[in-house]
Amino acid sequence: MAVDPGLEADTRRLAVGHGASLGERRSVPYGAAPPWSPRCRGHGTRTAAATAYEYPSPAARGTTLGRTQTPTRRRLDVPQGSTRSGARAAAAFPGNITTLVFDVLGTVVDETGTVTQELADAFAATGAGREPARATAQLWQQRLAGLVERVRHGEEPWQDNDTLRRRALEEALLAGGAPAVTGETFEHLAQVGHRLRPWPDAPAALARLARHFAVVALTNAGLAQATDLSAAGGLTWHCLLSTDELRTYKPDPAVYSLPMDRLAVAPAHSLFVAAHPWDLDAAHECGYRTALVRRPGADRPDDPARYDLRCPGLTALADRLTDAVANGGAAADGAGGTAP
Repeated sequence: MAVDPGLEADTRRLAVGHGASLGERRSVPYGAAPPWSPRCRGHGTRTAAATAYEYPSPAARGTTLGRTQTPTRRRLDVPQGSTRSGARAAAAFPGNITTLVFDVLGTVVDETGTVTQELADAFAATGAGREPARATAQLWQQRLAGLVERVRHGEEPWQDNDTLRRRALEEALLAGGAPAVTGETFEHLAQVGHRLRPWPDAPAALARLARHFAVVALTNAGLAQATDLSAAGGLTWHCLLSTDELRTYKPDPAVYSLPMDRLAVAPAHSLFVAAHPWDLDAAHECGYRTALVRRPGADRPDDPARYDLRCPGLTALADRLTDAVANGGAAADGAGGTAP
């Protein structure tokens, strides 16, 4: 597919580390794959020598992304700090960011809070208090995590998130300590993945960020689940990617390659945002810059400084990134907020 010469002036540039001379530029049709360096199943790595590949921007192609206006995709050209070799010392705030890739479950939506509340509502009809709901929610999520790992490691055939969530609920209820529920109530609870509520700061923060960056969801939730909870919660995405497509789950490296494949974006130009250290570490291994967002109940990292940004919530992240855009890409350091 040839690139319309009229689009040459309106492109987005991707720095692709593959050993070419620094500063070399080539035009590539939108959607064509650049020659990524071998890493993370064939995808990009950050190297000193890079070629700037040019793609027509979404605005130049005349497309509308998602339900919002086409964003102004600005690269945050701020000085780089230390490299991430060896001990993975945190760099200065990452420059050249055009795309934000978000984990959804636990980061954008309050999975634990929603599950616990729905169990409490279901158990209330039996006269049970809130404590059985908390205990059952914890066991339900533990069983779900175990099933996800079994599928990811090939110990069980592929099953989508809805199926695994249903199985985990049945196991949690049969384990004892939970009030009996009707079949209708069980079916309603089994579909809670479609009703997960966003954290209060999420809708507004995503909408703000979508005016300046491509905003992408990359989730272990099924596509139907993610679509339903995003629509109900007013979540703004330019692209929604589910592990359903690959029939595996994070942190399989193939999942983190999906945005690179589908959107032709270099990982070094992408910021991966999550509340889970295991998710951020896996994304880093595939070349992403990383931003830790604190959420209640999420595991605490042993070394938060290894992430490029550390924020107490999505509002703080949006403040940080939009301020950097307003200041022409200037940002001071990797702290990104007050979260320890």
